[in-house]
Formats: sequence, C-alpha cells, structure tokens
Amino acid sequence: MSDSRIERQRELMQRLERGFNAVRDSDRYRAYLDTCAKFHRYSIHNTMLIWVQRPDATRVAGFHTWRNAGRYVRKGEKGIQILAPHTARKRDDDEDDEPETVTYFHPVHVFDVSQTEGDPLPTIADDLAGVDDAGLFAKLDAIARAEGLTIDRTPGRGNGANGFYSGDRKLIWVKPEASPTMAAKTLTHELAHHFAEHTRNGQCQGEQETIAESAAYIVLGHFGIDAGAYSFDYLAAWSDDKVFKAKLNEIHGVASKIINAVEEAA
Repeated sequence: MSDSRIERQRELMQRLERGFNAVRDSDRYRAYLDTCAKFHRYSIHNTMLIWVQRPDATRVAGFHTWRNAGRYVRKGEKGIQILAPHTARKRDDDEDDEPETVTYFHPVHVFDVSQTEGDPLPTIADDLAGVDDAGLFAKLDAIARAEGLTIDRTPGRGNGANGFYSGDRKLIWVKPEASPTMAAKTLTHELAHHFAEHTRNGQCQGEQETIAESAAYIVLGHFGIDAGAYSFDYLAAWSDDKVFKAKLNEIHGVASKIINAVEEAA
C-alpha cells in the first residue's frame, strides 16, 4: 500500500472517530437511547411468533408502551400474540415448606410501529440520499459474485434493515428502494462482513458492526463519497471509542481488501 493511501486511510479513521463520538454526546443520541429503553427485548420464541404473524414487523411493543412513547394503536388493528411470563408462588400441602416459585406463560398482544400513529420516534442513522455512486455498486457487485455470493434485491426481505449478509447461504440482500449512494454503502458494509470472517475471529456483534461500518466509510471515502451522515450515527449506536481502537487493524485490513479489489476490477 502506498504512503499516500495509508495517510488517506488514517485521515478517514480520525474523522470517523471524531464523528461518532460527537454523535454520542448529542441530544439526538440521548433521545434515541431514551426511546430504546422503553422497548422490551423479546425471547427467541417470541421473536419467531412475531415473525410468523407479521414478517414485516420492525419495532414491536405493547399498547401501553406505545402510548408512553407518544404513539397510539390505530382502531381496528389486530394484535400480534406472544407469550408473557407470570411468576406465582405455589405452596405445598406441608405448611412448613417454603412456597415454590413457578413461572407461567399467558398470551398478550403487541403491535408493530406500522400499526400505530402519533409522535415520530427519534431516529439514528438517516439513509444517504446521493444519486451518484461513482459506479461503485456495479464494481462491488462483481467482487461479490467473484466471491461466490448472490446479490438479492427482492423487495420486503430485510425486515426494516437496509441489507444483510448470510454466510451460510452465500447471500447479500440490499434494499431495492435505497438510493444509489446508500445501496453502494450497504453493499460495502455487507461485503466487509464477508471479508472480516467474524466467526473465525470470535467477534461479538458490536465488534462485527464496528468493523463493517468503519470499513464501509473508509472505502466510500477513498472513492470520494462522504458517508459520514449515516456512518457516524450507526457507529454511535453500536460502538464506543474503546472497541473502535481495539479493531483498527481489522478495519484497515478489510477496507484495504475491498479497495484493492475495486481498483483491480476497474
């Protein structure tokens, strides 16, 4: 790698670190975290129940949780049924024994954000709107196919995400409605997941997303596209300064691999 490229990547990394740390100190980010805290995390079993009943669900909560967030379930909407735990004490016939704690499950109903109306929820990472991707998507597409990956842009598959990578299926999905710049950024991010070999390297999800989004920002920046409007917010939601610095070598390695492949394709 030439000295000029190394210096350019160093500059982009410094800009990226400053950018997402600034987001983490912002009122917008605090509002986003406050909203996230109001929503429950669902078990794998309940996640499957939600998916079976409403595959396009993106953010799910109960009636009262939505009301506390300033949104209201529209009249006539059908709830998504899940199972909620209920703990009770069961006393044996022997009154000297301590009562046993037993957990029961009972059905409750939750609703997707699309079934509600009211105050807009605080957002993080607004999509990029650029229409000129400098031909990057087509080159990345060719790289992905050379890696044996299938690029899928079928509508409605991402469950609210801009894209996803499935190593098992050798598949990358990119949202078809995305702008050209956003599509290129998303494909770069998913390719970064592919090249990073997260499972072999034992990386947790926060580390995985830090590496993939940082590499995507550097790749786009190298080819003259500023993805900071999205990447700064995205990294603020997934990473912190400690994780970012611990993964610098992996970020540089993945970004360089993609940049080299794009330049060779050109």
